[in-house]
Amino acid sequence: MPKDDVYIIEMLKEKKGNEFLVKWEYYSEEENSWEPKSSIPDYILQFYEEDLTRLGTPAPAEPVEDDEETFEVENILEKRIVKGKKIEYLIKWKNYDGPDDNTWEPADTLVGAGDIIKSFENNFEIEKEKEKEEAKLKKANENNDKKQTKIRIVENTGKVNGEVKDDKIEETKKEKSNSKKNKAVPVQEDVYTVEALMEKKGSKYLVKWENFPENENSWEPKSS
Repeated sequence: MPKDDVYIIEMLKEKKGNEFLVKWEYYSEEENSWEPKSSIPDYILQFYEEDLTRLGTPAPAEPVEDDEETFEVENILEKRIVKGKKIEYLIKWKNYDGPDDNTWEPADTLVGAGDIIKSFENNFEIEKEKEKEEAKLKKANENNDKKQTKIRIVENTGKVNGEVKDDKIEETKKEKSNSKKNKAVPVQEDVYTVEALMEKKGSKYLVKWENFPENENSWEPKSS
């Protein structure tokens, strides 16, 4: 039961214009009331207005005013997720320039740093997408370089863009020279064999390599 006539805000539940629906500590839901912003302590208003999704969660404790030093967030350096869902940020504190002064802090404790968190999250997503694209490009280049070491094309008949092609194409430049001299060409470990030509685009063909999956297909010029 409430003591004397002291009313303590347990939480703000809803917002309508310049008023908030207040749940009072020690009082039932039926006693909730709409109160103007002017009657609500600043530290509570700041907590909810900074992020309206906090409505319905307990109000923050009243800050204790003492001689302790105040820490202000200057920048966010990194992000991590602990215990599967809790977000923490590595904080660079204003006026603290040593690397050892940076600390990991839970996201829900960084009151007043909403804009800094939003800016960091936007840049974080951009960098993450950029890293994914760079990784894909690197893998594609590695696969292409690997196939270009040596290509051996054997006889194959297929249909490309509706045209029937008699693909009697002899090996690489080195193997062409050897075939003219009627010399047998030994198959080495790094030889790639064409299984089928899948598509044609200009002077290039989409090659299906024998013993390689579909995602290893590559476009090759007629000269190869």
